[in-house]
Amino acid sequence: MPANYLAQCGYHKIVKTVLIEGEWDPGDPMGELRWVDDLANREGVPHAMSAQAWLDREDLATLCRLMARIHW
Repeated sequence: MPANYLAQCGYHKIVKTVLIEGEWDPGDPMGELRWVDDLANREGVPHAMSAQAWLDREDLATLCRLMARIHW
């Protein structure tokens, strides 16, 4: 995927990338975060992401603590 994206950018100089919407299953926000973290470790992109955390989740505090453990 990153190679396809960069190929589509043509002559534009892409300095950094940020993943905003991964369209992941809302019931598994940590799965999305792990997938993006693995992608970044393998491919070098994205450089940052906006993690999915629905504010009405009963486990929101726990989820935020788990997300904070992944270092970008």
